Amino acid sequence: MTINKADFYSLRAIRDNSLLISIAHEYLAENVYLIKFGKEIKKSLAHLKDDIKFLKKEFPGKFTTEVNTDVIMKSFDRTAEGMLSGSDSVISECKSGKLGESLGSDIKKVTEAIEKIWNQVKGSDVKYTKSDQISGFFGRLNLLSGAVKFITGVFRVLLLIFVILLAGFSYLFFTMEKESPLLKENREITVFIQDKKVILKGKEDTKKDAQVRLKSLNSRSLLREDKIAILDLETKIQVCNNEINIIEGQIESEYRRMDENNKRIEKIRAKSFIDRLIRR
Repeated sequence: MTINKADFYSLRAIRDNSLLISIAHEYLAENVYLIKFGKEIKKSLAHLKDDIKFLKKEFPGKFTTEVNTDVIMKSFDRTAEGMLSGSDSVISECKSGKLGESLGSDIKKVTEAIEKIWNQVKGSDVKYTKSDQISGFFGRLNLLSGAVKFITGVFRVLLLIFVILLAGFSYLFFTMEKESPLLKENREITVFIQDKKVILKGKEDTKKDAQVRLKSLNSRSLLREDKIAILDLETKIQVCNNEINIIEGQIESEYRRMDENNKRIEKIRAKSFIDRLIRR
């Protein structure tokens, strides 16, 4: 199973609940709401712990910098247990906004921890470079040394010259600029952008639906249940706005990267094979 940073839905659920508590802390400072959110956070915490374990298992060796998430998880647990207890102190913290701040602080810490783990896992893939390939090529050529001993002086010199020329050409060929990796990257970027546009449309539709429902509620006399529904819808719209901004930023960034690749491809195509070979 492969874990991606974008797959931490458990952390996203905790963040959404924390945002709602931060925005509507005065209205939600009642046991019925705090217990409801406490249960949801406890459930999401269990999934989050499993997600972090799966992510750590993807690292094949020992981490260069050990990231301890247990302390943060214990802080989350204490906060959630406090919400489930329904004590007056928790209600007071919710009213003052301290409960939302505490959750926000823990969310920031666990996000940074996941980022550190992800960076180490992502950097763990070992790939052979062009230089490694050439080094292996030279190693295979060393097998010829036994045969060279039986060759006459003139032929030995000619063979050595040929090997040097072949090695030099191979090095230049393997390390010269090529457009194929850039074209492959552009195809991957295109697929990524198309997927993000589909997700973006879904977020925009969700936002529009929430705005229509909010407008409908505001046009009539409000009951207590309507006020809570309005808060939920306003939070949902704000969350959608944040996610839309993030997705639009990702799409714009990938378009810029594609433009840079296209410029590099044009420069490569403008050069002859010899010019690219000798990096002129």
